[in-house]
Amino acid sequence: MINLLLGLLLHYANRRPSILYKTEFYAVKTKLLQKRGIRTGTSFQHIKKECYRCDHGMYFSHQWAMYEPCWVCSGTGVYEEFWTELANYRLGRYSFHIPIERYYRQPDFNTEPIEGYIRHKAPKYYVANECCYWLFLLYDRPTFVKLFIKSTSMSVPFRNIRTPLVFIHTLIVAWRESRLRSNEEEGLPF
Repeated sequence: MINLLLGLLLHYANRRPSILYKTEFYAVKTKLLQKRGIRTGTSFQHIKKECYRCDHGMYFSHQWAMYEPCWVCSGTGVYEEFWTELANYRLGRYSFHIPIERYYRQPDFNTEPIEGYIRHKAPKYYVANECCYWLFLLYDRPTFVKLFIKSTSMSVPFRNIRTPLVFIHTLIVAWRESRLRSNEEEGLPF
């Protein structure tokens, strides 16, 4: 039962981890999956980043220079390509991946690799933030305190909040900001 609940929390939190605390979130994810998850195998992910400077490997020109190969991709159209070995885990009803190692030459693998980044649709009503708060509260208290108590700004409209920890956090931030504004107004000489 606990694994089902933790799997659900991790599933929603993984869809949109907090931008400010991404490193801490992925550390909690790794810790949780290695402790509670079931390892189901490995897979590979192929990432191919297109060049942003040239026209897919074609030559480019500046006003001051002749046509020449792109400086970023050397005329290939791809400025970075790598394969990532992923550990597959199952927690509750959901499957997760943890990166193991990155390869810059194509490794030998038996299965078809995952092409590109894995994209998730973000849930509504700040559910991802709520799940992140609960995971930090349960597995990383210092980050929870840093994120929840010491955070100084969060622009969440009150009408859209449907989750308790996000609502409480928004109230704390609003109260703190109103105190700071009132202290600044009292200190003005005019």
